[in-house]
Amino acid sequence: KQWYQRRVAITAGEHKAQNIATHVARQAVDLDIVAGKVPVTVAAAAIYFTCLAMDVDKSAKEIGDVAGVAETTIKQTFRAMFPSRDKLFPPDFVPKVNLDNISGAK
Repeated sequence: KQWYQRRVAITAGEHKAQNIATHVARQAVDLDIVAGKVPVTVAAAAIYFTCLAMDVDKSAKEIGDVAGVAETTIKQTFRAMFPSRDKLFPPDFVPKVNLDNISGAK
């Protein structure tokens, strides 16, 4: 899982995104939000969610192309994570956008 996160986070041009996305993915697994999802899908969705929160202009398609995950799969997993957004990010993380207002439409 971490290999994919490093690969996509670096591609996104945000090294900080790697640590945040790793936290998001771990929380999603620990909270049983992504049960049944393969690790690369969880990692890609966590990176997508992190990019949205950090206002990094990377689409689910771009992340999916690098990670080898379908855009629709990333968005479905993101939508599963979204209701738990307040529990997924590190406590000291300050998003660049209001998490309540982001969507998976990119």
